[in-house]
Amino acid sequence: MISENEHNEINGFLRNVGAEHIEVYQELYDHVATSFEQRAITTQDIKTHIREVVQPNLGGTLGIKKIITARTKAFNKEVYGRAWDIFKDYFIGWPSVLISILTVAIVLVGREYWGIGTITKAALVFGVMAPPLLTVAGMLLHYLDGRRKKLKVTSSLRNQVVIRFATFGTTLTQVSFFLIGGMIFGDTGLIYKLLINNPLLGLSLSVIFILYGCVSLQLLKEKFHFKIAVS
Repeated sequence: MISENEHNEINGFLRNVGAEHIEVYQELYDHVATSFEQRAITTQDIKTHIREVVQPNLGGTLGIKKIITARTKAFNKEVYGRAWDIFKDYFIGWPSVLISILTVAIVLVGREYWGIGTITKAALVFGVMAPPLLTVAGMLLHYLDGRRKKLKVTSSLRNQVVIRFATFGTTLTQVSFFLIGGMIFGDTGLIYKLLINNPLLGLSLSVIFILYGCVSLQLLKEKFHFKIAVS
């Protein structure tokens, strides 16, 4: 059982090696705590154990930072890969494809009542605004939960990756509308006229915007594990 003083020593060590996200922190904390509890020399204190056992096994402070950097890149790749898998499932996976069918049905019904321009705008708002806002809310919940548990690290690597993914859609859409509407047509309002005059285009974009938002929201529910590889 780790005492409060030992807990503080581990916290200090993790801050020094750059464990800035809860996933990294928890994985390294568990590694250090388990190593200490299973130490061969039972009289060895936590500070000595970290210096003489944990750090050498992980390649020293520099080695640990390299591990964190490498595994963070792998973690990001895993999240983006999962995003692509989720998106594909909406078209070829069961029962996820039902969400796509339902989305198309909602857009078609909405088009009859409010028009394709309004539906596309609504889909755009949901697809590129809801995920970042909910991710920020998730970050706040992580922070409050970390404060409640008295953790020294409260930011989530997963949430940061997801918010980058979600805001990418926002940025891409804004830039596209500016370039296409502002620079080519000279008026961003012509984009909406184009959508109204081309219902299939408006329908397709509406579905893509909504599914993009759904992918982002589903990523927030996924469990991703940050693994520290130890040779």
